[in-house]
Amino acid sequence: MANPFFTLAMNAASRIVGKPGRVLKLATQALLALRQLDPKAIGESARLRLNDLSRLLTAYAHGQYTAVPTRSLLSVVAALVYFLNPLDLVPDALPALGLTDDFAILSWVYHNLSAELSSFREWERNSFASS
Repeated sequence: MANPFFTLAMNAASRIVGKPGRVLKLATQALLALRQLDPKAIGESARLRLNDLSRLLTAYAHGQYTAVPTRSLLSVVAALVYFLNPLDLVPDALPALGLTDDFAILSWVYHNLSAELSSFREWERNSFASS
């Protein structure tokens, strides 16, 4: 992706991925930020995607789910870093436009990791079914 802000987010992600505490903090911050957004402004699909990505990172940070390639983790972390950064390609302060690039990045990552996310959701279903 040719977005200099996403490149910066990928660089930040490479410093975060190996540190479970920082990964968990990032996932938590993303979920908190999501709760503060107007549900009508972002749509249910975007909300569910961000929730999936945050749950994946939380399970990874707790050492519960490790069947995800490092490159995929980097993409997820970078997408959440991008989402949380108010100064990116389209600054979040711009009404009605500020989050469009954030959710475009999240959707792009979500789409590219669809197989990994399907495996994760299957793991979740099996984990909760056996509990």
